[in-house]
Amino acid sequence: MTENEKKELGKRIKECRLELGLSQEELASMLKMKRTNIANYEGGRIVPPGSVVLDMSKIFKVSTDYLLGRSKDKDLLGKLEGLNKMNIAFHYSDGSELSEEDIEMVYEFIDFVKSKRNKKKG
Repeated sequence: MTENEKKELGKRIKECRLELGLSQEELASMLKMKRTNIANYEGGRIVPPGSVVLDMSKIFKVSTDYLLGRSKDKDLLGKLEGLNKMNIAFHYSDGSELSEEDIEMVYEFIDFVKSKRNKKKG
């Protein structure tokens, strides 16, 4: 990860934390870590492990791609609310319902495919 990518990740973590009205201490408590870890992530000094990025994305209700700077679209919930879940369930091979987590993974995959396509164009 480049220095600019680290800074962008830190900026997005801080932005999301502040939007929820959380202090660094409160977010650290939710993630079962020390406040200094959050300060280091936000300052772009340390990159959080993938599991922490995933946990943060769930707390902030954004995609991991948004936090990592791979997507400008952070409104994951808006996507889910605007989604016709029946259409996705209809296309699911075994006919079972998709959980919210399944739908989130579908959107993360869509973001991944879009980013790959955009890289090919550029």
